[in-house]
Amino acid sequence: MTREAPEPQLVERVVEAVPGVRRARAGRSPEGSLWIRVLVLPEHCDAEVRRGILAALVGDLGLAPEEVALDILSPPVGPGRRRLTSLTTTRRGRRFSATVALERAGDVLVGEAEGCGGRGTGQATVAAAVLDALARLFDSEVRCERVELLHVGGEAVAVVIVTVGPQRLCGSAPVVLDDLDAVARATLDAVNRLVEGLRGAEASAQLSGSARV
Repeated sequence: MTREAPEPQLVERVVEAVPGVRRARAGRSPEGSLWIRVLVLPEHCDAEVRRGILAALVGDLGLAPEEVALDILSPPVGPGRRRLTSLTTTRRGRRFSATVALERAGDVLVGEAEGCGGRGTGQATVAAAVLDALARLFDSEVRCERVELLHVGGEAVAVVIVTVGPQRLCGSAPVVLDDLDAVARATLDAVNRLVEGLRGAEASAQLSGSARV
């Protein structure tokens, strides 16, 4: 029995669910062979994303690697972290919503969150919006565990504890504009620590592999 070839739109949805994929486009050549072009987020290396995509194609669609022409596109990226470029908040009665934009090397991730309650809800919602933007970098659940505003040496500092799967991360940022801006930057600071650790591990693995050749 001949297996029915998956539609390109389904292939795109499966590939875009892989951590590190910014966008995917799929189609078929005049001969009927499947091609996929993938844009990778700056935080991920091409080899890592390629492995994830091939595993998803095999596991979810039953496609063998040799059946696909896979083209990985990655933006030119130097050292650096994502930074908060915009934070928009709205309060209507007890409902509070937040939208953030996080940029690195021209790549922008947007996150949104909504909550209901008092002042503390605004801080938690802003943290959740940042994590909503960053969630596509990971294949584990990402959530905010705690948000605190502390006073250290006469200065106000936002401290946020985040979990990414089993890992607990702590980030901090001084209050410069207001507490919500500081909470957003502290949340980003926490996750950036993990992203930088992953990049370092990937680079070490690549160097080790080169040394063995």
